[in-house]
Amino acid sequence: MISRLFIKLFLILTGVLLLYALSILLIITPKVQEQTVSLEERNGKVELEKIVLLVDNFGKNMEQYREITLSAHKAELKNLADVAETLVYDIYRSSTPEQVSQELKSKAEEFVKLLELQYKRESVQSGRNAAIAECISIINDYRFNNGAGYFYALYDDTRVITHPIIPEMIGKHYTELKGMDGKPIEDIPLLVNKSLTEGEAFITYDWPNPVSGNIETKLVYGIKFEPLNWVIVTGVYLPDVVRNRQKMALANINSLTYGNDDYYFITDFNSVFLSHPYLTGQDFSEEVDIRGNLIVPNAVNNALKNGDGYTSYWWRKNTEDDTQYEKLLYSRVFVPWSWVISTGVYIDEIDDEINIRYQQLKDLLDNIIKDFRIGKDGYIFIFDKYGNIILHPDPELSGQNIKDNLNPGKETTLFNDLIEAYENGNRKLLYKWEKIDNSKSALFDKIAWIDFNPYFEWYICSSVYIDELYESSYSIRNYIILITVVIIAAGFISGFISFNRLLLPVTKLAAIAKQIKEGNFSIRSGIDRNDELGLLAKAFDEMLDKVMEDVNLLDQKVNDKTKELSLINNELVFIIDELKKTQEQLVESEKMSALGGLVAGVAHEVNTPVGMALTGITHILDEEKIILKKYEIGEMTEDDFTDFLSLTRELGKSIEFNLNRAANLVRSFKQVAVDQSSEEIRVFNLKDYTEEILTSIHNKIKKTKHTIEINTDPDIKVRSYPGALSQIITNLIFNSLIHGFDESTAGLITINMQKKEDEIELIYQDNGKGISEENLKKIFNPFFTTNRDHGGSGLGMNIIYNLVTSKLHGKIRCESKERNGVTFTITFPAELKEKGAGNE
Repeated sequence: MISRLFIKLFLILTGVLLLYALSILLIITPKVQEQTVSLEERNGKVELEKIVLLVDNFGKNMEQYREITLSAHKAELKNLADVAETLVYDIYRSSTPEQVSQELKSKAEEFVKLLELQYKRESVQSGRNAAIAECISIINDYRFNNGAGYFYALYDDTRVITHPIIPEMIGKHYTELKGMDGKPIEDIPLLVNKSLTEGEAFITYDWPNPVSGNIETKLVYGIKFEPLNWVIVTGVYLPDVVRNRQKMALANINSLTYGNDDYYFITDFNSVFLSHPYLTGQDFSEEVDIRGNLIVPNAVNNALKNGDGYTSYWWRKNTEDDTQYEKLLYSRVFVPWSWVISTGVYIDEIDDEINIRYQQLKDLLDNIIKDFRIGKDGYIFIFDKYGNIILHPDPELSGQNIKDNLNPGKETTLFNDLIEAYENGNRKLLYKWEKIDNSKSALFDKIAWIDFNPYFEWYICSSVYIDELYESSYSIRNYIILITVVIIAAGFISGFISFNRLLLPVTKLAAIAKQIKEGNFSIRSGIDRNDELGLLAKAFDEMLDKVMEDVNLLDQKVNDKTKELSLINNELVFIIDELKKTQEQLVESEKMSALGGLVAGVAHEVNTPVGMALTGITHILDEEKIILKKYEIGEMTEDDFTDFLSLTRELGKSIEFNLNRAANLVRSFKQVAVDQSSEEIRVFNLKDYTEEILTSIHNKIKKTKHTIEINTDPDIKVRSYPGALSQIITNLIFNSLIHGFDESTAGLITINMQKKEDEIELIYQDNGKGISEENLKKIFNPFFTTNRDHGGSGLGMNIIYNLVTSKLHGKIRCESKERNGVTFTITFPAELKEKGAGNE
């Protein structure tokens, strides 16, 4: 007979195997198919990303190479321009009047030393007259600056001793020499006088230049010749010096070359070549390169605008080869002479290198695209923004233009559809296409993922036939189903055999357990096996033996313990009842004590206005007797009656004021007292009621120097237990008076109340002694007090805590430090429900 446990376990096994099979078929198999398709798609996308990244890196490297190479060329050109400018500037500096003056002075001093030596030698050998003649001869023959420079001599009255250029002036006064305007040189006498008195002098004047034929500024230097008291004079036309220096600078620049016969050239601001290896003197103001761009004017204008700058143009490398190449030009303005100094370098080698790298990229991508497949026939192809196929695994398509090829089954072109799919952010396009090896030219669904590289302006596409995405998943699904069927069949067979062998001893033990349940403790299993079930049967038999031994002993112990626990339980019930009664008495005592203090305050506060009213009434009665007596005997005058009325009116007002004051006090005391003795919910104004509480305990406060401030919105209405709130505020104030302040100090108590959403927040603060950290943890504990020697019960703060949490359904928090006062923060609902309020 098959046991029910066997049937249950076998049914469980069957259910598990069926669930396993269903999970495989309904969950795992679709998921595996989905993941397989996803992996195939991911494979296509990843390969696309790799190629996009490869193209991006190539583009960045090529752009970086171009930028670095151009930067290097620019830096080199700038350094070369520095060399040329330094050379020109050094020559220019030698043409300044200051530098020319120094050169004239040096030449004159050198010449005068020569004259002095010759004069001394000739004087010794041949006498003074021969020495003078020798000096005149030397002056006439001496030349410098390539023959352009000379000297002449003057007496102290400006008469010309000798002049190598204008001999007809000899013996005449220099002032007789007139210029083209007919006027003499007025500064010559000054030159002579200053040279003789100070040893040297400079003057400048405008005079016709026989070389240029123009009136130009001439710099003249005079130096004293001590032996004969002559003035030796020399001079130079400053524009001549500048022209000579410019020629020198242009010649030097024209001779400079570097690299592969690279050179400098100089133009004026009108784009005329002043220096060039083979274009000197030519006007390039309208010359353009093969692309129609002005060559020199662009460079000149850029340099004039910024001081220096780079331009580019197309030019042949030499006069024999007419091929045009791009050239990078650096130009710099040399302001003193209104020149533009330029030098350039051909940058066609950059494009050559870029083209080499571009071809390397295409070769690399071609190898990748040829070898890569998504699914069976999926592939990657690349086309540019003009529709030219850059790379395709089919060699016949590479290089073709697909811009006008229609998308099969649509009126649009595949080129435009691919670009639109990228630009709309989807980056995926579904379309139909032929398979490469399909002889029937049938169309198949296909998906393409598109990306774009802005540097090369390439669209890179990874495409695959959709049916090929599922081929692998179908094979995997069938394999999983086959394995599942085999596993289920094996599971059923092995489960049947195993459960049957396993459950035979269990069935026997179950039958024995049933007999034990019916009271037969003498039965034993008798099972002897060398496995866990055998150990279980043996332990089962031993347990029965032990149970029989312990049953009798346990019965006795249970009876004894039951009697003992019953006695203890009765004692505990009695003690708990007594504690509850004691606690209720203490709380009520504390409450009545507070109410008694309130009544005492009532009596004291009401006594004063009532006494004042009684005094006024007594006075009126006395005056009434006096005026009545006068009236009866006929002695009452009009003034007596008027005075009596006036006095009666004044005393009546005083009596009315004091009785109203007493009535108000009684009303406030009555309301507070009723609220403290009753436990009813009502709606009350928070500020008005708080002031009534303070009025009820005014008798306690007025004897101190302390101040109580209330800060709250006068319109806040609360629906709660006013008596509980009155007792909380009263206990807090009395606690501050007793524990927080010394009798000699003037303390400050502030009560701030505000409504926050549906709650009232009450913040009570005093600036008294504060509470130590140790005591702060225990202040809400019942019977804890630091004033037990003076009658403190230790229930005040505990009552406050219970009133806040149980009565008002709120929360209370205390913060304090010694000598820094205390702060109680109390929050409770602004509107307390009847049902909720009763759950104390």
